[in-house]
Parts: sequence; structure tokens; C-alpha cells
Amino acid sequence: MQKNERLGRSVEHVAGGERYTTYIPVPLRPSPPIGLAKIQIW
Repeated sequence: MQKNERLGRSVEHVAGGERYTTYIPVPLRPSPPIGLAKIQIW
């Protein structure tokens, strides 16, 4: 089975002697894109 990075990833952690899996989704792009041109002038 292939991993699809567009869907996010699962990360395994160990804390307090217990193992757990965390799902980290891929950040979504804003739609429409945010215009930063006015902010970058400062």
C-alpha cells in the first residue's frame, strides 16, 4: 500500500509508557489566496 502525502500522515509517540498514534493533516491552502503584498510593504 502506498502512502499518500496529500492526505496527511500518522505519527507514533510514546508517553508515560503508552504508545499512541496521532494523525497530522496537510494544511489547506486558502481559497482565494491571501494577498500579502500590502502587508509586506511595512
